[in-house]
Amino acid sequence: MTRVKRSASRKNKHNQIIAKSKGFRGRGHKNYRISVELVQKGFSYAYRDRKYKKRLVRSNWIQAINAACRSVFNQLGYAQFIYLYQKNTQKEIDSNLSLIPTGLNTRKTKNLLSNHYETLNRQKIAEVQYNTLCNRKILSQIAYLEPFTFRAILIQFILAYRNHHINHHPI
Repeated sequence: MTRVKRSASRKNKHNQIIAKSKGFRGRGHKNYRISVELVQKGFSYAYRDRKYKKRLVRSNWIQAINAACRSVFNQLGYAQFIYLYQKNTQKEIDSNLSLIPTGLNTRKTKNLLSNHYETLNRQKIAEVQYNTLCNRKILSQIAYLEPFTFRAILIQFILAYRNHHINHHPI
């Protein structure tokens, strides 16, 4: 059996690990045996924290929306705002979906759908302008950068909910 010399490949492998451990404290950035463990631990932390970062950012958006809601109306919090938002936008989505014809994927159905969307846009131009779908990121940015716009959105949701509630649930 032939002899395999590993000096160059071993040195390259060690240098890669040492390069990845740059900035570690103590012997972690110089000693190969210690830096292997620290680099592996660092990768596991990085994997875990990539998932955690998404949760943290979402919770920050929710906190910003909650603070903006409470600054407009003291009793109204994030949960009530999301409820109003979903009710207001769901009404628009449901009314659009009920008008869409169903059928096979034929040329005739596609023409019906395209004609339907054109008439829908002509009839409900005001609702399309007001009922826009936003996610929490956009809502938090609006709340932070444009507080008066956020206040107007919130007031519109409350008025739409009250009008819907009064019309459909008479006392």
